[in-house]
Amino acid sequence: MKKILPILILLIFIIALSGCIGDRTQGGSSNGLIIQRFTADPDTVEGGEIVYFTADVKNVGGARAEGISAELIGLPWSVSPLSESGCTILYPPEEGVEGEVCTFEWQGTAPSADTTMTYPVDVKINYNYATHYDALVRVASRDWIRSLPQDQQESERKKLGISQESAHIGPIHATLKLRTNEVYSGRNAYVYIYIQNVGSGRPENDMVNVAIEGLTECSKKGAVKLSQGQSTQIRCQLGTGGIDKWKSAKVGIDLSYRYWVKSTTEVTVLAKPIE
Repeated sequence: MKKILPILILLIFIIALSGCIGDRTQGGSSNGLIIQRFTADPDTVEGGEIVYFTADVKNVGGARAEGISAELIGLPWSVSPLSESGCTILYPPEEGVEGEVCTFEWQGTAPSADTTMTYPVDVKINYNYATHYDALVRVASRDWIRSLPQDQQESERKKLGISQESAHIGPIHATLKLRTNEVYSGRNAYVYIYIQNVGSGRPENDMVNVAIEGLTECSKKGAVKLSQGQSTQIRCQLGTGGIDKWKSAKVGIDLSYRYWVKSTTEVTVLAKPIE
């Protein structure tokens, strides 16, 4: 028992440390709209009975969702949306206020069946989203750092690179990486922007519109395609001229796209009684 106790303490410490690191690096939401609930009511019917399909949709991201539309996919019989159901705009959560929710509803009549069949059905929610990401990159003059007392030089070098980043909000994230954190004035500074789909759906046609401020000579801009709808990399340069001491260079990235999420439910149609 004496040998096992130190190992258990070490494992608890590692788990606690991992949790702290996770909290610091999470930085925002990985979704825009989510489908809270998708149901068929009733989910077991006889032929000729009406089935109601309901999808509750909520904005959990950090931007307003616009152009929202919904569709049912997969049923071999027709359904119709109920009048005055759904919405086209949903506002995000704010301090002390949850994100807006709306409900889409459809109804259809189950077909008669000679055998009992269970039909899967998807609901697909499409929406427009736009998010902004900011970062500050600290750049300094190498000569200025060398002019400082020896005990201050290393401290100033450690401050170089990305000093601040805004929270990542929404299903498409932009992350800034530097080739090296020691960014000096008058030298080429290479910056890599990683665009990643971290949400539970996919951008329409795998395309994201990217606008970049504060960087030059970027390898991609405008309409950018994500490989398999998941990610892409953009290489840029950061201007470092005209800095005689140190300066925070601001980088801004705007992302806009049409995104979709899906959910699945089932409805069982019972075989007609034997006559």
